[in-house]
Amino acid sequence: MLDFRDYVEEEKKDAVFKNGMEETVAYISWMDMFLEAHGSDDDSEYVKGQLAEGLKLLAHRSLISEGEEFPLAYGIGITNIAAEYGLRGFSFFCLLLAVAPEMDNKYLKIYEELSGYEPGLTMDLAESLYSLMAEEEELLDMGRQINTISSCPVFIVYEPRRCGGRIGSAFTVSAEVLSAVKGDFVPRKEIDSVIFEAEATGHLDAFVYKKELSRLENYLASKKSGKELIHVRGKGGCGGRDFVLHAFREGQLVLFISYRRLNLMKESGNLLSDALIRCRLLHEALVIEDTDEADIRTLVVLLSECFSQFDLLYLITGEDISLPEEKLSCDVYKVFLGVPDKNELADCWKIAMEGLNISDDVSFEELANKYRITPGEIALCVNEATSNALSNNGKIIDNEYITAAVLARTAGKLDELCERVPLKFSRDDLIIDKKQREVLDLLVSRVKNRSKVDFEWGFESKIPYGRGVSILFYGPPGTGKTMSAMVIAREIGLALYRVDISSLVDKYIGETEKNIGRIFDAAAGGNAILFFDEADALFAKRTEVSNSNDKHANTEVAFLLQKIEQFDGVTILATNRYNNFDEAFIRRINYAIYLEKPNEARRLELLTSVIPDKMPKAPDLDLSFFANSFELSGSEIKEIIYSAAFIAAADAGVLSNAHIVKSIKYHFEKMGKLVSADAFGKYSYLIY
Repeated sequence: MLDFRDYVEEEKKDAVFKNGMEETVAYISWMDMFLEAHGSDDDSEYVKGQLAEGLKLLAHRSLISEGEEFPLAYGIGITNIAAEYGLRGFSFFCLLLAVAPEMDNKYLKIYEELSGYEPGLTMDLAESLYSLMAEEEELLDMGRQINTISSCPVFIVYEPRRCGGRIGSAFTVSAEVLSAVKGDFVPRKEIDSVIFEAEATGHLDAFVYKKELSRLENYLASKKSGKELIHVRGKGGCGGRDFVLHAFREGQLVLFISYRRLNLMKESGNLLSDALIRCRLLHEALVIEDTDEADIRTLVVLLSECFSQFDLLYLITGEDISLPEEKLSCDVYKVFLGVPDKNELADCWKIAMEGLNISDDVSFEELANKYRITPGEIALCVNEATSNALSNNGKIIDNEYITAAVLARTAGKLDELCERVPLKFSRDDLIIDKKQREVLDLLVSRVKNRSKVDFEWGFESKIPYGRGVSILFYGPPGTGKTMSAMVIAREIGLALYRVDISSLVDKYIGETEKNIGRIFDAAAGGNAILFFDEADALFAKRTEVSNSNDKHANTEVAFLLQKIEQFDGVTILATNRYNNFDEAFIRRINYAIYLEKPNEARRLELLTSVIPDKMPKAPDLDLSFFANSFELSGSEIKEIIYSAAFIAAADAGVLSNAHIVKSIKYHFEKMGKLVSADAFGKYSYLIY
């Protein structure tokens, strides 16, 4: 005769389960009674009584075990899994049947023998076994629960490989459920490739985005019920993950699912289902990240799948992604993570460089003023600066290493649209007068101190737009306009990009404005200076409107003026024809510097500075004569001396007056100018 005491230990009826595995094994032992009783001649009422007694005892032990901290290494108890998914009665019994073969493969053979065909565990067999215990009401409920099982993510229901049974009569459980039962929580390879698990740090320790965290906390506290999507937007490196980890209480487990990687995997639907089961059984918070702007429709489907199991979901996307909220069956709370304010950025630099050997000239406040980059970008730049310092046998990280790292990592979009100008010249190479140098120093200071003026001193509220910096260099060709732009960029520590004006202008209406917009959009967060050389081609005086072409041209100029004024960065323009500029444009420029041709003293200074110290020079080299005799621009002087050096290299290898005379003669001939021998004075004999 069937006796429940042979399967369920009565003497342990008041004993708390030690762990999840012990509970699961105990319930599977109770299930053995069904397998033993199936097809036996025992009285059915007696069998029902024995089965009920065994279940009653186990249910009591599970009840008194509630609240106990089971070590996960010994698995999650079967009743905890069932409770998480609302499995009871027949559906709980099906869970036991499906889990049992994972404990002992003998059960597969038993199922096959009882059902008479593969794959063994079928819905027909489950119904037949459960009927041994079920009362009339439970039998009615069993029919309803068959549909529940088919839709429950825990179960995998499929058609038998061979038999004439009904569709969906064979079933098993998810691999993640089996792992949970065994305590094997190391993600299998396929899952591991699309998820990232971390532990929350708690919002009180956040050093950036404190206001956003506080607002989110207040919002969630006031939220009564319903499904909620927290949409966290920001540019790359803004710290979306870090923000989410700070948004939960300390110690909360968080599961991040990579949307992009998931889409690349075969059987992505099954992987998502398994990831959600893992997340739910481990009571992890769920975050979707790494989204693709081009596939919003599929993203909406994925979010719906997640909301079928979760009420709260976090989504981390780029700053440009917009969701069709009308297609989402949830409330959406939006968080935008822009570039932190100056004080927070200074903290980011300080934390990133903690413990490193940094130079005394490195100022966290100045770096925060100068570079509008995200916390993640700061960490990457510090790592790169450290690596560069070590590779150059240096132990100290100075401003030069940091600047190089920032410029290497930022302004990437501009590389596709503009020409990056190498910053070859320093302040010492620029030969200009005192007044011009004062204006350049003022411009550099304006960039370095704009956070103090705008935010600490409150000018942001007084001047809400047009706080960018713009300068116009004008004067004859070759007077150092491009070199001045290079020096400014190097002094500030920003990349310099020359805008090809001819590539901006398009014959089709509206296309020029689009091209201009792309340039400024790419520069907005790129820590770069835009350099419009020969700017008069675009900024010349607007014409009287006499036809549609004039109107179109004026619209383009107006749009460009607007973008320069709105640009929160540095714009440098250069022109040879200042008088051609529109007055409305001149009013919007912060500074204008006239670079004239150098006088005799500055020409001598240029001639002296452009010849390297390593260059062999004749003792009678008469640079004063050439400075006095020829009105050359700075660029002409450089070209002439460089050419003279090659003439000297082909001759005696020592730079002499004769080499410079020949180089000047070649230069004027190239320009189509005739120069007489008399112009060379006492060195006229060297022409021949």
